[in-house]
Amino acid sequence: MKTIWETIIGLEIHAQLNTKTKLFSPAPNQFGNEPNENISVICTGQPGSLPLLNEEALYKAVLFGLAVGASIEPCSFDRKSYFYPDTPKNFQITQFFHPILKEGKVPLNIQGRTKEGTIHSAHLEEDAGSLRHFSKFSGVDDNRAGCALLEIVSDSCLRSPEEAVLYAKAVRAILQYTDVSRGNMEQGHLRVDANISVRPLGETTLRNKVEIKNMASFEALRKAIEQEKERQIQIYEANPEASIPSSTCRIDPTTQTLSVMREKESSGDYRYMPEPDIPPVSIPEEVISRLKKELPELPEKRKKRYQKELGLSEEASLLLTTDKHLSDYIEQVLSHCNSPQLTCNWITIELAGRH
Repeated sequence: MKTIWETIIGLEIHAQLNTKTKLFSPAPNQFGNEPNENISVICTGQPGSLPLLNEEALYKAVLFGLAVGASIEPCSFDRKSYFYPDTPKNFQITQFFHPILKEGKVPLNIQGRTKEGTIHSAHLEEDAGSLRHFSKFSGVDDNRAGCALLEIVSDSCLRSPEEAVLYAKAVRAILQYTDVSRGNMEQGHLRVDANISVRPLGETTLRNKVEIKNMASFEALRKAIEQEKERQIQIYEANPEASIPSSTCRIDPTTQTLSVMREKESSGDYRYMPEPDIPPVSIPEEVISRLKKELPELPEKRKKRYQKELGLSEEASLLLTTDKHLSDYIEQVLSHCNSPQLTCNWITIELAGRH
């Protein structure tokens, strides 16, 4: 009897926050400047420099938490040690022991049925710099080093590449609607890691997972999960006693093939320790209440409004509201005319076809 395989997927979404300055530095958070222009003694790790927490980043994290119904937690910061050329301090300030958000939910619409994608936790951390590769040398650009990230970690609740893409799109839409992140994947505002394992349908234990790092498009995410799923199934079907090692992979953007970067680290490898220069943080209830009142209309609510008030189908409403810029555009068009179905068809068929 042929084995039916179940794919177990969890995503880690790294969203760069839409703040004016970096997470612990007054250096500007801007994309497209000359290399090493947006830097300070703090984000380059100069001796004696001390971090200063960006209040705007803290509030944006809370705003996202409120949008997904997460618990807003007292939090603290920790040092994660690793030695890469694009990490000037040789450690990253993150939240390992006490993240700011726990247990959120993201509604997903999958072929006419509704499913909740569940968020395990989300934490604030600083971004690394970037490496620029040339024909004979590589250079380090620290403009991105220290920018504020919100890492959103899902439970292992996704069961197909299509579900993973829908979840990532839904999270990006919430980030954009709340102005927490611009969500522009081409500019690195949103990057996705996927953890993948497979098991025979009905089995309850989790097998070793493989992590695929830094996917910067939804199509890359879909292809990478599909490839890794098929690879693992082939290994297990060839040898039912096989054990796939936990590892970290990358996908080549040109060839769309996966290659192993390193064996999967454990938390002990990073030598986490409480960050001595930043005290624990608790968000006052009055601040949470104020931010809750500032929540805009979210994608799911707007989708239902399009169905109820405009008479659009669920599929069309989902297509329009998943992209905030497209949804805002149709809102502007409908303020000048009263033909929702015609406008929807023109935007989703005619305009998209000419793009």
